[in-house]
Amino acid sequence: MLRMMRNRGSLSLMDGMSLDQLKKETSTSFINTLRENDLIVVSRNSEVYLTDRGQLARKMGIENFMNLENAEKELLSQELRRLRIENRGLLMVFIGLMISLVFIISFWALHLEV
Repeated sequence: MLRMMRNRGSLSLMDGMSLDQLKKETSTSFINTLRENDLIVVSRNSEVYLTDRGQLARKMGIENFMNLENAEKELLSQELRRLRIENRGLLMVFIGLMISLVFIISFWALHLEV
């Protein structure tokens, strides 16, 4: 879909442009992609308005923005995986410390009774 933009030249996304005009310049699937990524909002009057993200994407170039967004999602998912592994390790250490504490308390309790 982003290749299609490159083939058609520069896309002039502007606030208030009609949906029909945008459909002439691009395809319906590309418009749906923009809507799914919260770059545009279509009003009841079939006018297209850019969201804050859409304005940023227009300044950066939509293809660059989408590539950056995909890279950000990938880095975030890698970081989440790393944090989950780290949390599991810390949980295992905590459980080990709790078991050790129980053994120490029971050892003291046995020796205090004798």
